[in-house]
Amino acid sequence: MNSSAGFPTLNPNLPSKVAAALFGLGFLLAAAAEPNSPDIELLVDATELGDSSWTALEADLDQDGHADLIIGLPDAGQQRGRVLVLYGPTEQWPRVISLATRSGIESHALDGEWPGDRFGTSLGVIKPHVHGQHEADSEDHRLDLLVGAPGAEVFSGFDARGSIYRLSGSRDRTAPHLDALGLEGNHRLMPAEGQHEMGQQLITIEGSTLALATLPGGKETLMIRSPSVGPQASYRSSQDTREARNGPLQASGRMSAPVPASHRQYDARGGRMLRLSESSQLIEQRDPATGLARLRYRLDGLTGTGPLINLGAGIADQFVLAGAPLQLEFEVSDPVDPPADLTLEVDVDTGSTLINPNSLTLGGTDALRTLSIETLTGNPDGSTPITVRVFNLQGLFSEATFQVNVLNNSIPEINGGLGLPDQQVSAGGTVTLPFTLDDLLFDPDLLSINVSSSDPTLVSPTSIVLTGTGPNRSMSIPTLPGSSGQATITLEVTNPLNQTTSASFLLDVQVPAGAGPLINNGAGIAPQSAVAGQRIDLPFTISDPFEPAAALTVNVQSGNPAILPNDALLLSGLDEQRLLQILTVNGQSGDVAVTLQVSNSQGLSSTETFPVRIQPRPAPQINFGQAIPARSGRPGDVVEWSLTVTDPFDPPASLQLEARSADPQSLPDTAIQVLGTTTSRVLRVAVPDDAAAGEFRLGLRLSNSAGLSSTATAVLNVEAGEGPLINGGEPLPDQAVPPGRRIQFEVQAEPIDPGVDITDLRVYSLDQDILPDEAINLVDLGDRWLIEIDTALSQPGTTRVVVEARGSDGGISRSSFELIITADLTELEIATEELELRVGPQRFLRIDVRNIGEHPAAEIDLRLSSTGDSELLSVVTLAQDCRISDGNAVRCDERPALGWECVGGSENRRCRLDGIDPDELRGLILGLDPGSEAGLMIEASASNAPSVSTLHEPESD
Repeated sequence: MNSSAGFPTLNPNLPSKVAAALFGLGFLLAAAAEPNSPDIELLVDATELGDSSWTALEADLDQDGHADLIIGLPDAGQQRGRVLVLYGPTEQWPRVISLATRSGIESHALDGEWPGDRFGTSLGVIKPHVHGQHEADSEDHRLDLLVGAPGAEVFSGFDARGSIYRLSGSRDRTAPHLDALGLEGNHRLMPAEGQHEMGQQLITIEGSTLALATLPGGKETLMIRSPSVGPQASYRSSQDTREARNGPLQASGRMSAPVPASHRQYDARGGRMLRLSESSQLIEQRDPATGLARLRYRLDGLTGTGPLINLGAGIADQFVLAGAPLQLEFEVSDPVDPPADLTLEVDVDTGSTLINPNSLTLGGTDALRTLSIETLTGNPDGSTPITVRVFNLQGLFSEATFQVNVLNNSIPEINGGLGLPDQQVSAGGTVTLPFTLDDLLFDPDLLSINVSSSDPTLVSPTSIVLTGTGPNRSMSIPTLPGSSGQATITLEVTNPLNQTTSASFLLDVQVPAGAGPLINNGAGIAPQSAVAGQRIDLPFTISDPFEPAAALTVNVQSGNPAILPNDALLLSGLDEQRLLQILTVNGQSGDVAVTLQVSNSQGLSSTETFPVRIQPRPAPQINFGQAIPARSGRPGDVVEWSLTVTDPFDPPASLQLEARSADPQSLPDTAIQVLGTTTSRVLRVAVPDDAAAGEFRLGLRLSNSAGLSSTATAVLNVEAGEGPLINGGEPLPDQAVPPGRRIQFEVQAEPIDPGVDITDLRVYSLDQDILPDEAINLVDLGDRWLIEIDTALSQPGTTRVVVEARGSDGGISRSSFELIITADLTELEIATEELELRVGPQRFLRIDVRNIGEHPAAEIDLRLSSTGDSELLSVVTLAQDCRISDGNAVRCDERPALGWECVGGSENRRCRLDGIDPDELRGLILGLDPGSEAGLMIEASASNAPSVSTLHEPESD
């Protein structure tokens, strides 16, 4: 054995630069430790690892309280072998260590003596005795290292191979020196004659001075103790001399001991994994492209419970036809590592004649994995076990073993091969026979079924009904009333290989003496249900073994006439096919038992009683029961909601939708309209011009023909706002026209803010029944608008026409006028007379308004406007004994007395009068100062008469 790094050299022929050659920089894996990884990277030439035959252990050789790492590389240096001792640092291990140089850490390297020794194949530690005392009582506290070299030659001509070396450690971390195995001056334990590969396995018993060295095959186990090995041993001294001490060491029977956790090995991803202790492990990783490798020294322990296959359920046994491929899927998981980091391996008997071992292919990279298998032909039926193992990154694994059954043929089975039992049934009855289907190779749904009858007149094959899927099936065989006899029913099942099996049974159809009529062949009547007011149509059949169906009598009875009257049960039909109509009653609900009875001429009868559940009829719904969204508007706006009305039974046109205001004083019901007769309805609200800002609620009720109703609430949020001025803020004059006429008038709209534009002008009627919107036409004249109303599309009545102007800032203003459309129209006439009376510059003018139409004129409006520099003075509204302000009398010519109500100033006056009958006039006297350019515009109108006007120019003196 050679010792580099200053060790004594037992073989002087071994060059001192072998270590440098074996661990040259050109062979190192050029990789640094992964970021954030707690592992220590041990860089090594892949050839030193061989076929993953390296080993390692943790032990505190120098007894300083820190674990040391000992690595055995038996394939190093032409299988000469090498052992590396890396002393555990007091603080942290370097993140990357080259095993060629081992810089940054205290270490020793020990080489084998000759190529082929495989020095370092096994490792162990043992506590020595010193001069008869246990090491704990000695000042030289230490552990001794045992190294196995199963290929070491004992000496020429001796039929034995293998040795165990003992190297004594020390607390000062000097190079371990060779020591005897229990005998001072000796360092090597050699096998007896005929024994080979000693040192292949070496297990130390933790915390003791014992070690087990097991010879290959487990036939003999040597026990090594300290300070002596006991009698019957042979040694080779350090001076290469041999002393025989009472013959070779013989094992006293076979010893076995559990392998400690520190020696458990697993196959890891990319190489082998060795668990050193409960908290550390050594993982081999290789780079196939470069041939380089590393050992990852993990100190943070193992976590989790290990990976699983199909969540621990394993893989079920498989059946496959010889020569057919088999592909199965399974799932892998691990509580710690992601599925993509789990590795798989599969084991199969390479000598199997049923499957091709080289065809086993694992697929998938995530949780779902696959295994593909090729089967072979030309062999008897048989099975082969296959084992799938899954490994996680920590070396934990689980496995699942299953059988692959390769069959040359497969025959389906009925009821597991037990056949079908004979059946007996009364004429008109139905036999229901459950059975199972199975086939080793094929899914039951791939099997075809055929049924035949030996007597088609008794049982027709076409009347037999097969139901069910998968393995569980059922056969229903109806029989005819009045028929009798026996028939053999045969069930034949065929798989895709055309392999067929069949099972037959005897069906005995009997007609009992005195058998009576039947309803639905004795199958009964299913429970019925309906909503109150709904009709149930219930077809059924009647039969008798001896009498025709037309001769049978059928009756029906209600068990609760209060809910379902007997006259609501209607029977129809004359032959076998009959119909029962059940007319449920609106407002009546509950459970009622209905009894149906059929009788023949012999007095025999049968009855069927079935329940009828009548459920309450649901009320109609507004918007399918959903809340109606709130709407916002400003005074004068028309706000609309689109609503949906539904009822499960009534047509939409029969549903009545009503809307009421919760605050009629602020929002009158007359401002609310409901439009439409279909499923879609429109709720329209004309917000009053004087409506205050706030929330208004509208109650809606929807009723159906059964008197059921549902309610809903619509919320209108009225927002205050200003818009453009319409006609300078002056009210629009009311109009009265008959149907069939066209009226025109102009309006102007000016924004309050000069920076705002008029974006829209809209005119609409608040009562669409009297005046629809299509009767209104709006013409843009540039600086004003012309409104045309065609009353040919209107109905007599009164509506309010709204003119709505909208500014670019969103402000809205409205003005409206009342439009009376009536056939009772009249006509006004204005007459003027200037009186001779003068009071200074003041002159007096009599104005007469006459009704020249055929109907009374209502709500007379007289407007007086001065022109030029004329000035309006006093107004006398009495027609008799007229007086003016200075006390002078004015002649009134005995006109009938009727008082006008006048308001206004010196430029404009407005006088109102309740009405004037046909051929009647009403006058007033006006005092005025004509000025230099005198003039007076007189305009009269009524609610049912168009406006008339005249211009009076005072006479010159």
